Formats: sequence, C-alpha cells, structure tokens
Amino acid sequence: MAKIEEEISECRAVLSEDASQQARLHELGDLLFSCVNLAQHLDVDPELALEAANRRFAEVERKLRAQGLQPGPETRALMEVYWDQVKAGESL
Repeated sequence: MAKIEEEISECRAVLSEDASQQARLHELGDLLFSCVNLAQHLDVDPELALEAANRRFAEVERKLRAQGLQPGPETRALMEVYWDQVKAGESL
C-alpha cells in the first residue's frame, strides 16, 4: 500500500505540473504496475478485478442513459450514487 500511495503522489505531481504526456504515461504505468502487484499479493487476478469494475461502470452508464444522461463532470455526483448502488447490489 505504501508503494501505491507513493505512486499516487507522483501522479498528482505530474498532474499539477506542466508535465509532458510521456511523464504522465510513465507515472500512471508505475501506479498500475503497483496495483497489479497488490492484486497478486492479495491472491486476486488483476484482470478479473478490472473486468468486475468495468461491469459495474457499465451498469452505472446504463442507469444514466435510462435517464437520458451521459457520464461527465456534470453527472459525477449522480454517478457516485449509482456506483454505490451497483456495488451494494453485488454479491461477493
């Protein structure tokens, strides 16, 4: 977790600076790599975990479209509500 927190901090730095796209790519790659390492440490298949998150997000998008809305900054609060609903409805 400490490595992930370190990588998040480095990602924040390249967001707040006038960093190049290459620097952003590099830092995000480091963060993703650290997340994969955590998944392996937890004995979780990182691809399956990502697929599950994608399915949840697709359900959030479906709920938005049912109201004639699309994901974006203006619907972020509603997306959070839907995200919590979708997660609560899942069986682990």
